[in-house]
Parts: sequence; structure tokens; C-alpha cells
Amino acid sequence: MAIICSFLIFARPLIRRRKIRKTVIEMVLATDLSLHVELLSKWHRYTSQTQPLTEPQPSPASNSAGSSNGVPCPSPSAGVIPGPPRVWESKQSPEERMLTLKVALKTADVSYTAKNGRLHNMWAERMMKEFHNQGDMEKAIGLPVSPFMNRLQPQTKLAQRAYIKWIARPLWTSFAEFIHLEMRGDEWKRNMEQNYALYADEPGDGSSATPSHTATVSLPESVTLIEQ
Repeated sequence: MAIICSFLIFARPLIRRRKIRKTVIEMVLATDLSLHVELLSKWHRYTSQTQPLTEPQPSPASNSAGSSNGVPCPSPSAGVIPGPPRVWESKQSPEERMLTLKVALKTADVSYTAKNGRLHNMWAERMMKEFHNQGDMEKAIGLPVSPFMNRLQPQTKLAQRAYIKWIARPLWTSFAEFIHLEMRGDEWKRNMEQNYALYADEPGDGSSATPSHTATVSLPESVTLIEQ
């Protein structure tokens, strides 16, 4: 947030500051889970009609400075990690660029699912605490408690499995393909699958499911989970 504030402070002229502010607000609002299906559908339509980021091509200059698997390596003083050139930016319409920014932020927003066990557990616990706090507020104003948000009936494992299966995995898989994340390895994918396996159903957990078990959740509301 401090970085965003710095951009707003130093952005000149005023019209640029307003544009940055509007962009940031739209990106943050797009992380609302109630908009997940709509956002992911738009993203899939867009990526199905366009090419992923252009893969880097080796050049004599980069080869003289050293390279790995054909990926240009910057000089030690550059202080940057080599990656795909951003030629795609000029090919995007403003709407497509905004969509890409929204999906990038949302992918980062659910990135706890792709972290290693210790970090994942810490953030998963915080997520469930946030869910339960929302459930408490819903009760206080007389609203039905949303699925997974009743602290008196904890469903941590089912909630986390559903979150990874229907929210995080499709989002990360699609965005990783778009930015050629495989160039950096598949650690995110291994972490996510290991985390998903942690939430295998156990008797007495409150999240056990049978092949006939169906749970309708509001994350997003239009998704019906059928746990096998």
C-alpha cells in the first residue's frame, strides 16, 4: 500500500494520479469472491483468443553476457530477474490491460494456497478467522451465516479444499500459463497440491464427504461443490 501511495504522490500531472487511483480501486474490487466466476470467465475468453506473453529469444548480446536455457541473463549490476519481454503490452486494449491487472492481483491475493506448508498454514488460519468473524457479524444483524463461516460448526478442511479446487487452482493454472511461469519452475504447483492433500477428509472433522455429498457454497454462489 505504501508503494501505491508513493505512486500517487509523485505522479504528475493530476490526471495521471486520478488514473492510477481508478486503476487500483478497480483491481482491488475485482478480488471480491462474488465476482470470481465472472472474472475468470472473461479471462478464459480473452486468453483463448490471444497468445501468452512472448517467450524470450536469445540474442548475441545476451549470450555474451551469459545465458541459461536460451533465456537472456542481465549483467550482475542490472538487479533484475530475466523474463519474457513485455511486447504484449502494446498489443492490449485498455480493457484487456485492465483485465490482466485484475487477474494478476487476484492471483496474488490467493497465493497463500501456493506457499510452502508453514506459510500456507499460517495464512489459512488467518483466512478462517476472517470467515468466522464475518459469520459472527452476520449473526449479529440477523442474517443467515454464510457457508464455512459458522465458528460453532467449523469446516476448515472442506473450506480449504473447496477454495483450492474452485478458486486458486484454476486461477493460478491459467495465469501461470499466460506469463510462462514454468520458466521459474513448478514449485507453486507442487506446494498447492501438497496443501490440497493436507485437507483430505477425516472422520469427525466436520468436513467429511461421501460420493453423494453435495455442498452448495457462496464462494462464489454459483458454484456447487461435489466432493468425491
